[in-house]
Amino acid sequence: MSRPKLRRAQVAVVVALLVSGLVSGCAGARPGVAAQVGDQVITLTAVDQATEDLCQVFLPQIKDAGQSYPLGAIRAIAVQTMTTRELASQVARAYGVKPTKEYDTQYAGQKQAALQLDENLRSTFLELSTAATYAESIQQQVGLIALKADGATSPTVDDQMARGKQIFTEWADKEGVELDPRFGLGMIDGAVTPTDTQVSTAVSAAALAGAKEQMDPAEVAALPADQRCG
Repeated sequence: MSRPKLRRAQVAVVVALLVSGLVSGCAGARPGVAAQVGDQVITLTAVDQATEDLCQVFLPQIKDAGQSYPLGAIRAIAVQTMTTRELASQVARAYGVKPTKEYDTQYAGQKQAALQLDENLRSTFLELSTAATYAESIQQQVGLIALKADGATSPTVDDQMARGKQIFTEWADKEGVELDPRFGLGMIDGAVTPTDTQVSTAVSAAALAGAKEQMDPAEVAALPADQRCG
């Protein structure tokens, strides 16, 4: 079995996030905090470790492609994904639901793929590569619960997802979701979303992120070694 791979068309961990906004400080950000969902804090230390792990996971393919990517971009993806998972986890606990079989199937596949990684990288890979599916699973279930409570008898999956998105939005508004502005992320329709890019929330075994725009390779190459992957 091969290591987790990036699609050829999406071999870009390259994203359209501006490096200057990611690696520099930002006024108003709380020291040491990347994000907070309710009372749960996601520290910059945890984000930095996740970023380093993601770089190591995909470094062989990045090198094979002869490319390098700004660590700041990977760091933003880590914040986005970790915050998404925390938000979904809190909603799941509040509604007493667990992930669906679809999530379990994906998790099992990713766990098998993770066996090809160094042991110290596996937990990060599993957490982040399954976060989007986990959030969607919880969103659908809580949406179904709410719709049935409202008297719906046969709500479609789209209806369930739409209602779940509304619940995520309400939860974020009620409990509070704070994001360090340096990462260019915001809460939009119940989802942690890049406010100035096209980066996808999903971090899968096939791709860390898809990007519609690439940074100039010369700009990435000019970054200090400790600010790029590859």
